[in-house]
Amino acid sequence: MDKAELKTALNLGKAAQIGCVVRNVSETIKHYEETIGIGPFNVVDFRPEKSFIKGRQGNAHSGIVHNPGELSGLTHIEANVSPVENTSEGIIVVDGSVPNFGIGVVETPIELTIKKGLITEIRGGKEAQFLKDILESVGDPLVYNIGQISVGLNPECKRLNGVMSNDHGSYGRMHFGIGTSHQLGGAVKAPIHFDVVIEAPTLSFDGEIVIRDGQILVEG
Repeated sequence: MDKAELKTALNLGKAAQIGCVVRNVSETIKHYEETIGIGPFNVVDFRPEKSFIKGRQGNAHSGIVHNPGELSGLTHIEANVSPVENTSEGIIVVDGSVPNFGIGVVETPIELTIKKGLITEIRGGKEAQFLKDILESVGDPLVYNIGQISVGLNPECKRLNGVMSNDHGSYGRMHFGIGTSHQLGGAVKAPIHFDVVIEAPTLSFDGEIVIRDGQILVEG
């Protein structure tokens, strides 16, 4: 995101509109409270990642706060939820970025196998091996916890660049937060928290699609 894009994102009228969309996505998460399934479904041999979210509150990070004690990021505008521990299952194909550890936009997709809420296998190219080595070096199984599922909702973040504040909010993309989740409504306190971003996802709640191929179907 350059200075011109940042200035546009901070326009109060647009910010209010963005805030409405973020709140609506967050409320959608709260409304279903059962299971979510995530694509993209155009990736060969991809099995959708599924998680239970019953009883978990959706978090709206619109970039605007109104009351003391409220917290929101500035450019990484998003709606997110922390799935119930030990429920996530499937395979996440990271074809966007890992905006942590100096990895950035990935050259080769990273495949994460998820069983009972934890990453059990990491496959791919050199970036996958680099990530695997970092996590193994920590020596704590909680660093593999699927702690957050987020939807990027900043329309001024149109492309990935490997920078956290941009990629988290990149519109129509999704990221998984891995590791610590207690600050997001989860119960896990891990030594680290990092994120992986996927392009053009399809997101459904209890089978009802709310994002299709990166297109947000929830209106403001």
